[in-house]
Amino acid sequence: SIHQTLLPRNVEWLSNLLKLEYLDLGGSNICESFLWLHTLATLPSLMHLHLSGCTLSHHNQPFFLNFSSLLTLDISDISYPFANLFVPKWVFSLKKLVSFSSRFNQFEGPISHGFRNLTLVENLDLHGNSFSSSIPHWLFGVLFHLKWLDLSYNNLQGNIPNALGNVTSLITLHLSGNQLEGPIPTSLENLTS
Repeated sequence: SIHQTLLPRNVEWLSNLLKLEYLDLGGSNICESFLWLHTLATLPSLMHLHLSGCTLSHHNQPFFLNFSSLLTLDISDISYPFANLFVPKWVFSLKKLVSFSSRFNQFEGPISHGFRNLTLVENLDLHGNSFSSSIPHWLFGVLFHLKWLDLSYNNLQGNIPNALGNVTSLITLHLSGNQLEGPIPTSLENLTS
């Protein structure tokens, strides 16, 4: 764990850690390393990556990264030198992700269609952002493995979609702190977990 005490300017040395499975760079300023994402993506055994509280560069971020083993990604409370109001596009190329956390980032707009690519996600935590519009119906047509969903404290509006009842694996659901209205869908009776 490299947490707040070390602010690496160069993370290329990490590429030699071929058996590394867990990496916590929380609180680090890794935005000065141009190739930091590409370097981390070369780690063949990396399964858990925690970047919470990091300062990241939004310039030259790739659209696709091949994190071959990555299961868990936490980009909560990240900061950019300049405003970045959207989930980084490279996140949506991580098709093996089981857990994704992006809390307190002030990401705006509707929830991205890119989440359709994360079909194996069991834990999706988007708490405390500024996502607006309604909760997308399509989310519950592709994320069948969801066990934990936290969309609380955003700016989501409208009704809770009936399609939520399709995710029968769901155990925990947090929707508080939004501007939701209307009846609770009867399809939630399907959530017997």
